[in-house]
Amino acid sequence: MRPLLAAALCFATLACGKPPSPVAPSQPPAPAAPASEVPVAEAASPAVAAPAPASPAAAEPTLCEVELSGAVTAAVGSPDTPFAFVAIGDCLDPAAKVLGRDFVNKQDGKWFIEVFPPCGTDLTVCASVEPAAAMPNAPGETRRYGKLDRLLHAQGVGEIEFKELTVPVADGPPRTFATPFAR
Repeated sequence: MRPLLAAALCFATLACGKPPSPVAPSQPPAPAAPASEVPVAEAASPAVAAPAPASPAAAEPTLCEVELSGAVTAAVGSPDTPFAFVAIGDCLDPAAKVLGRDFVNKQDGKWFIEVFPPCGTDLTVCASVEPAAAMPNAPGETRRYGKLDRLLHAQGVGEIEFKELTVPVADGPPRTFATPFAR
């Protein structure tokens, strides 16, 4: 295998070092200007192509890194299991695309979730207090849930942080949040 690689490398080196092939016989070569007629400024400066303008798509990534943290009201001391989750679209809508769901700390009600949504999208944050047996990948029916009162716009480069978000939880009609587990 190595002799073949060496031969290919040698061939590539020789091919790259060849002078350009002559002009096709159907086209006569252009006459060269005598050295006395070439302006000094042209002769001294080689032709340099202008750099291509930066593409707007290359300036910003397609996915944004978003870190969200805060607290859920009514989660402290509950025997049930509190969760926070982040979605594209209304997080209370069963059709919302949930990007992340994680446990809320029962001692202080705090939570943290990191997601990677497409840049330029609006995110919503919801919380639910589910039966003690519920898991992030197996939600249980609950009457206690809530939603952050504002949209969060994912736009920028680097880590985008939304801190100290408080999600209120209240009683409502029974529902099960079909949210995938994603950290």
